[in-house]
Amino acid sequence: LTMKVSLVLVGLLGSQMLPFNWGLYRTNLLLDLQQLPDWLRPFNTWDTQHYVFLVENGYGVNPMSNAFYPLYPYLVWMLSPLVGSHPLIAAWLVANAVSLLVPFYMYKLCRTFLDADQSFRSAALLVSFPTAFFMSVAYTEALYLAVCLAAFYYLVTKHVLRATICCFLFPLVRAQALLFLLPVTVLFLEAVLRPDEKGERATIPQALRVYGPPAAATLAGMGVYFVLC
Repeated sequence: LTMKVSLVLVGLLGSQMLPFNWGLYRTNLLLDLQQLPDWLRPFNTWDTQHYVFLVENGYGVNPMSNAFYPLYPYLVWMLSPLVGSHPLIAAWLVANAVSLLVPFYMYKLCRTFLDADQSFRSAALLVSFPTAFFMSVAYTEALYLAVCLAAFYYLVTKHVLRATICCFLFPLVRAQALLFLLPVTVLFLEAVLRPDEKGERATIPQALRVYGPPAAATLAGMGVYFVLC
């Protein structure tokens, strides 16, 4: 939270002390601030405008915006009425709220392999990485990483239903989620081919019951995006 507050303050100070690049802003302009104060304009740049545009206009209106995936704008759309119907504010709040799940699931995932101290250090390093500031702006990085870590955690701990839900949501955030099929396949083969602590291997039907639904859900989530388009 300290890091997030610091990043917002740095962004606000930078917007007041440094010149704003109007040329790039107008090149990408879809929606300006719409009755919000001018000091919020630096938070209304690049991909953020496409998500705000999708909240207000939906898919099919602007072909360039159709390339952006639907889970984040739908979450913003749900929250927007609670913040005075200002999608930009809602988008910022959603991204920052979801980003709190990132160190939580990073720690839980690491605890399945590492001790408590190593897991804490891993989570701390993740949120302090230089480009982690993207999790404090109205982009999908926070949502994508939170769902990714949750999916891995529930898959590794064999919570099939929760893993399946995460895997369905995963490709509704970004297209790279399809790469998740690779580790699912690796875990399936590992379960079938490598003995566990008791020296037993899973049968193919047993492994399919664990890893088949998350794999199918990943493909289904991508299918939903295609239907929306």
